[in-house]
Amino acid sequence: MHLAQLQNDKFVIYGRRWASGFHDAIVQMCTREGFSPEIVQETGEMYTAIALVAAGVGVAILPQSVVLAQSHNIVTKPLPSSAGISEIAVAIRKGESSSLVHSFVRVAETYRDGR
Repeated sequence: MHLAQLQNDKFVIYGRRWASGFHDAIVQMCTREGFSPEIVQETGEMYTAIALVAAGVGVAILPQSVVLAQSHNIVTKPLPSSAGISEIAVAIRKGESSSLVHSFVRVAETYRDGR
C-alpha cells in the first residue's frame, strides 16, 4: 500500500500534545507523499484510535504492535518502509541490578535497526 492512497481519507491521529514526535512524523510522512492529512479526531490512547477506526471515524497510522493486538473489525495494511520508521527506546531504572532486565536490554540491542 502507498500512503498517497489515503490522501482523501479522514485521519484519526495520536495527538501532538501527548506525543509530538509521533504526531509530527505522521504528518511529515503524508507531506512527503504530497498531501496534508485531514485530521478529524485526535486521541491520547492508541487503542482508542483503533476503536475510532472500527467505528468508521477515519483511518489511523499506528505502530504495528498496537494494531496487531487489537485488529478486531478493522483492516490493516502495512506501509512500505520508505514511509518512515517509529523510534522506540528501552527505559530502565537507574542502578537496576536485575539480570533479567539486563538480558532483555541485550536482546533489544541485538535486534536494534532490524538486525
